[in-house]
Amino acid sequence: MKRSIAATVFTSCALAALLAPAAASAQTMMFGSGAAPFDFAMNRTGIDTELRFGLDVCVPTGDNECKSIHTGGGLGFYAGYRFLPFVAAGLSLQYYEIGDGESDISTSTKQMPFLEVRGYLPFSFLDFYVRLGLGYQTRDITVDKTDSDSTAYGIGSKVGLGATFFIMSFDKWGELGAGLDLDYAIETPQKAEACQDGKCKTDDVPGDFQSDDWIMLNMHVSYVLPII
Repeated sequence: MKRSIAATVFTSCALAALLAPAAASAQTMMFGSGAAPFDFAMNRTGIDTELRFGLDVCVPTGDNECKSIHTGGGLGFYAGYRFLPFVAAGLSLQYYEIGDGESDISTSTKQMPFLEVRGYLPFSFLDFYVRLGLGYQTRDITVDKTDSDSTAYGIGSKVGLGATFFIMSFDKWGELGAGLDLDYAIETPQKAEACQDGKCKTDDVPGDFQSDDWIMLNMHVSYVLPII
């Protein structure tokens, strides 16, 4: 597990390093060669949107069917209001899934929606940020061999960090950016429904049950629209 986390962080840093030269060129085009790249962007407020997609990793930290580390894909969307250059709050949706070919088990998780709070360090052509999310989610597990499936319902939380390079400015109409982000998600299910041969049963999840955790490495496209 430690190797997987280290590999994910290393991949994130490597992709950021590859994007840095392109971002520097975009910064020169947007702000001129004399612009200071690490001046604070004190006017970056308004409606903040983000579309993200990327890799997710199931970490076998709990009692679910994730017996070893598996990877899959995910898609997410965030919309919020950046009422200060350094702070924003909004809602996010996320869907991610994995498949385990060896045991014919597939897993998908939906976060819908999450309340998300963000703290920014805004510079002239890039944002660094951290985020905290909390909300309702479901987790579906399908086992092909036994023709059975189950769904867990409950509260989920996540913590993440990211960087956005702003590659285009439209003056009063906002800024377009692209970047990378990394999330660690924790699930706390309260109810579970199990189905087999068309018969379903819903029970409370035992208090000592521990769900598997997830790591998500995403690329994202972001747009900040000032309130005129």
